[in-house]
Amino acid sequence: MPEQFELTDTSIGLADDLPGFKKGPDQCLGCAQASDEGIAGIQHMNDLGCSFTRELFLWNGMQGGWDPDQLPKIATDRNFRTTKEVIGLVQFTPHYAGGALTGNDRFNVPNGLKHAPWDPRNTWGQALHGVVGSRLPSEQEYGSFPTASLIFSNQTLPYEPPSFDWHSVAPIPRDAALNPVNRWIIGNEWDICQEDMPGFSFRGSREDAYRMCAVAYQAAKAANPNCEMLFPAVMQPVFDQVSDPIERIFGVLKGYRQMLLLTECTKGCPIGNIALELADSHSRIRMLCAENFDGWLEAIRGCLDDASNRLPDTVDHTELASFVLSVMEGAVMQARAYRMIEPYD
Repeated sequence: MPEQFELTDTSIGLADDLPGFKKGPDQCLGCAQASDEGIAGIQHMNDLGCSFTRELFLWNGMQGGWDPDQLPKIATDRNFRTTKEVIGLVQFTPHYAGGALTGNDRFNVPNGLKHAPWDPRNTWGQALHGVVGSRLPSEQEYGSFPTASLIFSNQTLPYEPPSFDWHSVAPIPRDAALNPVNRWIIGNEWDICQEDMPGFSFRGSREDAYRMCAVAYQAAKAANPNCEMLFPAVMQPVFDQVSDPIERIFGVLKGYRQMLLLTECTKGCPIGNIALELADSHSRIRMLCAENFDGWLEAIRGCLDDASNRLPDTVDHTELASFVLSVMEGAVMQARAYRMIEPYD
């Protein structure tokens, strides 16, 4: 039995002298592919106080067609069992879906995106539903995974399929030898748009990217209603670091400001851009953009509700949240037009 590494005060290491440091895994700090280091990867995660590892699910490695039996083979954590949280990154397109095992063709848009997510012709929807279902956590495993140790067990964990039938698509029982995954990332660095640039990974259009995210969300939620889908995030990184509700609102606005500074005021709100460019010609995309704005408003209104004791009784929280959104979108548009941050400030 290989040695197991447990988080102790003496294994905190580099974070030990940071102001305000709290002993234990940092829920905001993780690593990429700890499985590459095997057992030593767990030790390094403990030493640095990491709470999660991002592992790859390389769909392009599936050969011959959709085959659930190949799911363990396409994951980088297939021989790496841990009680740390594993976050899954699904990327690349296999040959049977219009891509390739190697080369730039694996960056192609999957076949069948125009079909409904549950339609077998939608290869991307079929894959996401299967991948997420194959790593469905048990009730005991939902939530965070705060400690780190290797697990060696051949025991079968209880598997509870979803409580609904997703258009007769059968769920895939999870293999107990594999790590549960409750958070998923769809694609990586799709904004790198030139094939000769390092990190290039997506040949599709902006509409293709949006459609892939929409299909992935529906397929994954059908397999695991409690899973989290990690797309380019706005709210959650701020909410994870800031507890004061009013400061959370300003933190979100600061995030948009940082995006403007990083892009020299050339990039705006991604959903706002999509709404402007595609809403008239694509009614479904328009509705999804509206749903996204509804979620944005709900999050800001929740902050205002939490701070109600600091606001006048006459303030309508829904209207104020809508005002915050309107000010942010208008300020971003002006900053882009003038190519300067002052209008946003």
